[in-house]
Amino acid sequence: MFMSKVSSLFTNNTTNNSLNVVRYAKNLVRNPPNQSTEELKQRIDEPEYLDYLKPQIPFYEVLNVKVKGYDYVVLDEYSKYIKKACRHLGVSVTNSWPVPLRKYKIESLLKYSTAVDTVYHLTSYERVVQVKHVEAKLAPILIEMLQAAKPTGVTLSLMEHTPEDTESRYIPDMKLAEMENELEEWKNA
Repeated sequence: MFMSKVSSLFTNNTTNNSLNVVRYAKNLVRNPPNQSTEELKQRIDEPEYLDYLKPQIPFYEVLNVKVKGYDYVVLDEYSKYIKKACRHLGVSVTNSWPVPLRKYKIESLLKYSTAVDTVYHLTSYERVVQVKHVEAKLAPILIEMLQAAKPTGVTLSLMEHTPEDTESRYIPDMKLAEMENELEEWKNA
């Protein structure tokens, strides 16, 4: 189509034939005909078989880096380090959030007795850093880097995102649950 239009521009007896061809080519580049850009790229840039030579690297869609520990300050600083390390490796950090804390009461018993010797009150903290599009070849490097910098007393786990992870972010509203129960009782009565 292009060559036929160019030859018709040259066959007309106009004084500025080459100028008309350049104008037509510029207009064609600015306003391409009704073709998709993919078709134009394949036709103009490179042959199709070169796409098969590119390595196909799989990637993880969304991963959650979960960090648990008993010291709030250490855990918070380590989650900041995780974000910085991911950005340094070119992994996009999409979100990060704290999971509601959990309190534990641990009782130590006397030997051969049911009497309580000591009582420990522990608070467990958890942070989640969500990363997206981690290449499969980069994931082991990221894991080793985070394991090497992991502080004492902190546990690290890396897993794919599930809907339960989103639900664990929120603290249930007990007053709202009580009101819903009362409303159900009134409807049933």
